[in-house]
Amino acid sequence: MARLTILTVKELQTLYGLPQFTDEERDIHFALDLLEKQQLDQLRNITTSVYFILQLGYFKAKKQFFVFGLQEVSDDVVHVLHRYFPDAGKLPAMAISKPIRLAQQAEILQLFDYQICSQDWKQKLQEKASELVTIYTKPVYVFKELVNFLEYHRVVIPGYTYLQEEVVGKAMTNEQKRLEKIIVEGVVQTLLSQKATLWKNERFFKIRVLNVGHVS
Repeated sequence: MARLTILTVKELQTLYGLPQFTDEERDIHFALDLLEKQQLDQLRNITTSVYFILQLGYFKAKKQFFVFGLQEVSDDVVHVLHRYFPDAGKLPAMAISKPIRLAQQAEILQLFDYQICSQDWKQKLQEKASELVTIYTKPVYVFKELVNFLEYHRVVIPGYTYLQEEVVGKAMTNEQKRLEKIIVEGVVQTLLSQKATLWKNERFFKIRVLNVGHVS
């Protein structure tokens, strides 16, 4: 069976790709409100502070988290340094550890009243997909409705492969099997009904023949 492909490369980049900001978009997404500034003030050094602002800005844009190196987003780093740390000069060459990255993400989730897609939410996704496939025949519509469903409930969308294969793909397969079963059962029932009708007709014909023979 061919692997299910729902989104085009462009659609995939739009939804899951690391944001590519213009200068105007940087001004918007890297702006900090009072609560965000308070959270920033608790960080110990410039590198972790810059990384926090970056994660925060990317989350504002896409309601997702990304794993990235500071060199990978150098234009955004320069913007943040000029805006919030004008006297810092060059950013120290310091890698951000996974615990720090995850701790910042937890803080951002709290700031935005969001939650990760837990096992409970993955179960809800599968149940929702089972409902949607009875309405939509195209996987892309099911996929987009699931994304809207998660956004409405303020849940971070899981990875594309999981949504594509484990949720939409399985729901479509199960629905196909369900419909095939209905068709098979319907055909069998029709055949049984036709057989019963033929049997009744045959029995009626025999009785008439017998009655005619008896009369003569």
